[in-house]
Amino acid sequence: MTNCDARKKINELIIAALIAAGLKDGVTLSAEELRKTNDITFWRTGAIGAGMDKPTYVIYSLAGTNAAVRGDDKTLMRENAVALDVFSKNSFETRQNAGLLESIENALAIAGFEIVFEAEQYETVTALYHLPITAFKLI
Repeated sequence: MTNCDARKKINELIIAALIAAGLKDGVTLSAEELRKTNDITFWRTGAIGAGMDKPTYVIYSLAGTNAAVRGDDKTLMRENAVALDVFSKNSFETRQNAGLLESIENALAIAGFEIVFEAEQYETVTALYHLPITAFKLI
């Protein structure tokens, strides 16, 4: 499996998992739909739009692929890492955000990802709570 093939597949899997978690793909919404929605949106790094003014949103990026299984001088499987960053004006201890984190974790687990929640942060400059998540998957 090439790096490019792995990146394409892992991107498809992350989008599907975040949609399964109940989030909306911000890229697919028109400016009007985005303005009106109360749904939590997600964005791929580099495609962030007006969703950053929402009270809660998720950004993800493909952090890397490494050869994991090789045979006959070919890479048969790659370990893929995805960095997800959940931002919210509200603490992750609130009922809404606790449910959000659980939905994201469950959807990623169902999709076969190993999930690591990193240290929660409060960013004083933006006044946002920030929870980094790293998700790993062999494909």
